[in-house]
Amino acid sequence: YEWGIHLMRSWLLAKTPLPAGDASESYTVGERISNACLFSRIHAGNWHAFPSDISEALLCKANYLARHIEYHAGELSGNHVINNARALLMAGHCCDAEEYIDLGRELLKERLPNLLVDGFLREGSSHYQFLFARWLLELRLLCIESSDNSTLTVLEPYIDLVVSACQFFLVKGHDGHNRLPTFGDVSPDCEPDWLIDLPYSSLVQSSNQVNIPLQGWAQLFADEYTLKLTSEIQLNVERQGWQAYSNAGWYRLDKHGWTALWHVEDATGEAIASHAHHDLGSVVLFHEGREIWIDPGRHNYTSSNEMGEYGIWGASHSSLRIGDMDSMLSKGDRFFPATYRKSHVNVTGEDYGDEGFTIVIIHDGFTRCVGGVGIHRRIFNFKPERLEIVDEIDGMGSQILEARFQWPAGQSWNQEGINRFRMISEGNDYLLECVSERMESFDMKTISASDDPLAGWRFPAYGVREPSVSQMFSGEMYLPAKCRYVLTCGVV
Repeated sequence: YEWGIHLMRSWLLAKTPLPAGDASESYTVGERISNACLFSRIHAGNWHAFPSDISEALLCKANYLARHIEYHAGELSGNHVINNARALLMAGHCCDAEEYIDLGRELLKERLPNLLVDGFLREGSSHYQFLFARWLLELRLLCIESSDNSTLTVLEPYIDLVVSACQFFLVKGHDGHNRLPTFGDVSPDCEPDWLIDLPYSSLVQSSNQVNIPLQGWAQLFADEYTLKLTSEIQLNVERQGWQAYSNAGWYRLDKHGWTALWHVEDATGEAIASHAHHDLGSVVLFHEGREIWIDPGRHNYTSSNEMGEYGIWGASHSSLRIGDMDSMLSKGDRFFPATYRKSHVNVTGEDYGDEGFTIVIIHDGFTRCVGGVGIHRRIFNFKPERLEIVDEIDGMGSQILEARFQWPAGQSWNQEGINRFRMISEGNDYLLECVSERMESFDMKTISASDDPLAGWRFPAYGVREPSVSQMFSGEMYLPAKCRYVLTCGVV
């Protein structure tokens, strides 16, 4: 504790409470306030352990933040407002400033209904879902211990749904450890693994809590007493079947040893603050807990840097492209007119029992920019040890089609002929074969860890890149056209 207080004083002496430049952006000011308050709670055992000089500095920051809330025009006010509210509530309670508590509560009341759909943060990122849940759980702890029932009343309708939505993304690996696919942006706030055990934290009340050693953020609260909460979260530990949250744009299938996850939402309507990517039709795929196809995440937010933009593109996902066009934009593409982004998508799932399960994604996203192209149907037929994907493209004339699949690096891979690709990963053998109709030319390429052309990367944390494998089938085809990709699994 003394070391931490000394560090805060050292920083304030060198920087002042409100230094110039990026260090006084609202989000970073809010993070310093919240982390200081959490430090007091964890290391001193209460929220009010600050010496007077630290408390005065925090109030100075809170006063600045209260005048620089991150509201933007239209629907462009995103998760940052909740981060602002978290900091104001913590500063208010830790430094006995009621006006900041009131303001923070009003921000939560106004923004939470707009940002959440069925418990999912509407911004299209699995990592930000966990980050958002962390903020709400920390606020609930603060409010319970500060007897702030007014703010608890605002929070309680959302917390259980948000934590359950976090668990939607977790996939139990063959080694018994959970994995978190990195849909959308990866936040610089912390590594995804830091939050992966959040649903099992003692700050989450569950009637079927999983008894596992906790790591990262959840471990900070491992010795907490059981909070007296108004409800319990039913953790979905052993998943089976089809989960469809069509309003939120998230889908998951657990059947015949397969686990598959999709982010599917159209880009129609007013632009929003978003961390989503061009991932329509792409699937994150596991078999018996082993990774097969991945979502790369995102390396950084530098728009002028090609590596920073790579994770957004459809080319970095396991999806279909026509020419150099992605299948659909996202609601976060605010620099495009709404009429250009406008598109429609529909997802259906049908269970055939022991015979398998079929998911169909139908959309008109290509019609915005590719002349002669109509509806695209991507069909997933799941059977034991076998997955068949069919792309059906309506239209007329010829087009260059490219289907990409993003694999983990694995132990080895190789191309077999012009249309077969084999990957050995985590002790299993995976064979992918492409069969196309009305194709004039055909090519298959495999790229790993390449900067020119940029392909074959994944980003497990912000600013961190690891090799993966981008494998693609491409060729000129006459429309209407149909392409089939057959994946079979076996033990090496």
